[in-house]
Amino acid sequence: MPRHEAIGPREIARVLAPGGHLLTQQVDGADAEEIHEWFGTDPQYPEVSSGRIVRDLDAERLLALDADRPIRVTQRRFRILASRDGVQ
Repeated sequence: MPRHEAIGPREIARVLAPGGHLLTQQVDGADAEEIHEWFGTDPQYPEVSSGRIVRDLDAERLLALDADRPIRVTQRRFRILASRDGVQ
């Protein structure tokens, strides 16, 4: 089941082993601002940003990654819907 969950910097710091890594995909709180404009709504989580998360984590590597923008990630997604009627 797809879902977007917030990440908690304190919990990450608590459970991440020394030398461990965290890889997460997050959606920026200002994502799709044109859609919000179109419907006349405000973003639901405007405080969510890579900068805020990096500041909260205070991690040198994340700061370096954040400074190296843009990070390019190729995403390939597909959906398969199959059905079978009762006739054979």
